[in-house]
Amino acid sequence: MESDVMPVSVPLEPRRSEFERQVAIVLGALLTAGVVWMASSVSDTAATVAGLRVQIEALREQIAELKAGGKVAFSADEAVREFARVDGRIGDLEQRLRRLEGRP
Repeated sequence: MESDVMPVSVPLEPRRSEFERQVAIVLGALLTAGVVWMASSVSDTAATVAGLRVQIEALREQIAELKAGGKVAFSADEAVREFARVDGRIGDLEQRLRRLEGRP
């Protein structure tokens, strides 16, 4: 016995129009670009934090050298000004570092 019914294949997913396919491609490209941009930002932030840490350590070494008498003799007024400058710079760098790390 032959059947009068012809088999019909039904696609599991509905067919997309050309426009929908292009939209999907564009969205995928935008998502990929966003992930790459975020990874780049994280990398830049990590490099900035590392740079700030190096600057802070260099200033701390300068302070230690100044306290030990330094290579050059300063007058009392010059020493006070130099300490104030270095102390202000350390405070600024530490504040920037905390801000980058998300701490108050």
